Amino acid sequence: MSVIDLLHKRISVRAFLDQPVAQDSVRALLDAARWSPSGGNVQPWKVIVVSGAARDAVIQQAAVALQRNPQGEAGAYPIYPPGLQEPYRSRRAQMGEDMYALMGISRENKAARLPA
Repeated sequence: MSVIDLLHKRISVRAFLDQPVAQDSVRALLDAARWSPSGGNVQPWKVIVVSGAARDAVIQQAAVALQRNPQGEAGAYPIYPPGLQEPYRSRRAQMGEDMYALMGISRENKAARLPA
């Protein structure tokens, strides 16, 4: 498959089903992911897979942390370049407005814009 084909098939998922994922599927995904490149080829990731009561505890801890700090922790690197210039700044802002409008969330409703 070419890079162009891969780019055309790329999706970004922001909502998840509450259905469990089969262990075979998780193992296959993790096996494939280990071949992913990383900056400097240092493979800095650490993966922990939980289910059942352990999963529920992780979700509860994340919910408490999000209530304490709704913005979440700062990442090591900015998502968007600082000082984003035109036309990219306006495009990014318009995309956000359009996305929330499609979901029926007003600009003033900051709480609804936070991840669920």
